[in-house]
Amino acid sequence: MSTWQFPSCPQPPDWTMDWPAIESAFTMLPALSNTPQDPVWHAEGDVLTHTRMVADAMIADANWRALNAQDRSTLFVAGVLHDIGKGITTRLEEGRISSPRHSLVGQRLTRRYLWENFEIDFQTREAICSLVRYHGLPIMFLEKPTPERAVIEASQTVRCDHLATLAGADVLGRLCPDANDFLDRIGLFQELCREQRCLTKPKAFESDHHRFVYFNGNGDYNYVPYDDTKCEVTLMSGLPAAGKDYWVSHHAGDMPVISLDDLRNEMGIDPGEAQGSVANAAKEKAREHLRKGQGFVWNATNVSRELRQQLIALFANYKARVRIVCGMWARHLESPQSRPQPPGAGRRDRPDDRQTGGALNRRSTHLAAGSASITLRIVIIRETRATMRELDIPLAPLRDRNIEQWIEGAIASSGLRVSLFATLRKYPGSVHWHPWIGCY
Repeated sequence: MSTWQFPSCPQPPDWTMDWPAIESAFTMLPALSNTPQDPVWHAEGDVLTHTRMVADAMIADANWRALNAQDRSTLFVAGVLHDIGKGITTRLEEGRISSPRHSLVGQRLTRRYLWENFEIDFQTREAICSLVRYHGLPIMFLEKPTPERAVIEASQTVRCDHLATLAGADVLGRLCPDANDFLDRIGLFQELCREQRCLTKPKAFESDHHRFVYFNGNGDYNYVPYDDTKCEVTLMSGLPAAGKDYWVSHHAGDMPVISLDDLRNEMGIDPGEAQGSVANAAKEKAREHLRKGQGFVWNATNVSRELRQQLIALFANYKARVRIVCGMWARHLESPQSRPQPPGAGRRDRPDDRQTGGALNRRSTHLAAGSASITLRIVIIRETRATMRELDIPLAPLRDRNIEQWIEGAIASSGLRVSLFATLRKYPGSVHWHPWIGCY
């Protein structure tokens, strides 16, 4: 259920916008004043100027004002953040300014910033991220190889009517000669979404199998395949110490488990060494189960989409259904007997794109009374490889101390140089930490 609302979102009856408060909440915005744009499409100037003009255009839009407070807030934040990817991607090519893939980069930056700086629920965060990701689609959809597929795909994660509202503000919040043409395109986008019955809701499929086949092979929506799957494979995804083993032990039942950690131990291969032989051995074990039509759990990090797609293709070739369990729930810094089980569904509210560390969140967080000791699991990341070491630290009385500063000092005293730190969050009765501490 979506519950979070941006405190500085303009409200009726006067719809006043407090821009200093917005810049204070989104601290990356002022730097966008140094990011130029192509004057042909953005004669207004830099990205920050455009962003503020988009915000002005949105709050002047009668369609936006007519939304409920929750949807207004979600759209407004997406409008403020829709171009933050340009700060990283902008370049000069053949005398023209361009920002390739800025929407995709912006989605990732948005997801991380919202996670680290706001107590925001999963649904609202992902709605904002999807709006950022697809904000250019209503203008560019006609240039896609299959426009119908493009809008159907977008509808699975974003409301297309909201996307059209954002795109309209994006056009009105700039100075360019083709603004009217862009607005006409947005109107055509809305008509196509109505035709596909996905303007205000996701395009419906006859079954999960129908949806999977549509997006992973046969692009004909009218083809409804017979579900000939023979078994189900559970694909775990999460960094070391994220709780994957814990979930498997409590929810996998009697299903066979292919654990890359166990295979490394059996083969005597260190996690820092080449992993090709381990992966090949794991895939061969998987094929043995798949040939029998037997389901199993694939227990490994699998944090990159590319790796997950390779495994899904392998499993699907043997007519297996695939369930992905994202093991990113928090560990508890408290006694084991008081530690609750993770969610039964196995999905934790956090990002799943290439998680290789996060900036320290300086929120004041204190350790729960009664905690005796903790073991920090330090994830050491070098390029795409992750290894883990444990650091046992006895706890001094910390009732009135900032645990972030204390743990930072404890790690430093161990001889590790901290480059990225854990995000700590306070919950009633315990302190959770997200075990994605990057060290070198």
